Amino acid sequence: MRRLFLIPLALLLLLPAVAFAGGQAANASGDGSFATTDAGGRVIVTGRGLIYGHISAGTITVLSYISDDGSLPQLSAKSRSTVAGSFGAYTGTDVRFFFPAGRYSLQIDGGGIGVSAVGRGSVSLVGDPALSDDGLYSINGGKGLPLQRTVTIVTFGSSR
Repeated sequence: MRRLFLIPLALLLLLPAVAFAGGQAANASGDGSFATTDAGGRVIVTGRGLIYGHISAGTITVLSYISDDGSLPQLSAKSRSTVAGSFGAYTGTDVRFFFPAGRYSLQIDGGGIGVSAVGRGSVSLVGDPALSDDGLYSINGGKGLPLQRTVTIVTFGSSR
C-alpha cells in the first residue's frame, strides 16, 4: 500500500521540473513578450510575431504590417479615421486590434492602453505628463515597471 502512495507523490514532485523544462524549450526559439497594463502616453512597437490589445481612448496608427501567412489584421473602434498607409489609423474609444503572425510597426497614443506581443521586437515608450499614473509595462514576463515621462526604449525576445 505504501508503494502505491509513493508513485503519485513522485509524479507530483516531477511536475515542476517538467513545467520548467517546457518553459525553457519555449524560450529556445528566441521569442519573448511585451505587455502594458493601463498605460497612458505613447507606445511604438516594431516587431515580428503576434500582437493584440485594447485602448480605452486614443489612436492606433498602423505604420506597416506584412503578414507571414496572408491573414489580415482586425481593428475596430467606436469611430474610425483613415490616414496615409495601407490600414490607416483607428481613433476613438474602445479601440481593439489584433495582428496575427507577421511583421508590424504600430504607434499607439492614448489612455488605458493594454498591449500584448509575443515574438521579437523593440518598443519606445513615454508616459503622459498629464496623468498621475502612466501604467505599467513588462518585458519577457518580468516584473511590471512604471512608464516614465522620458522616452524608454526596450527590446523583447532575442535575435536567434
